[in-house]
Amino acid sequence: MEFLIRVVAYLKTDYQLKKRDTRELASATFFAPYDKNVEPYIRIATALWANFKQHGS
Repeated sequence: MEFLIRVVAYLKTDYQLKKRDTRELASATFFAPYDKNVEPYIRIATALWANFKQHGS
């Protein structure tokens, strides 16, 4: 299997992050540019997951 476009995933140690376009809070965002020369990316807030792991849920 071959992937033609690399997608970077950024993990942030907060409960939520702000969406870049509307400034709303979200647990994850995805940026998919129209220009194929601009790299897409995913941002994921991971603090809630760490909290679940810590308390055994």
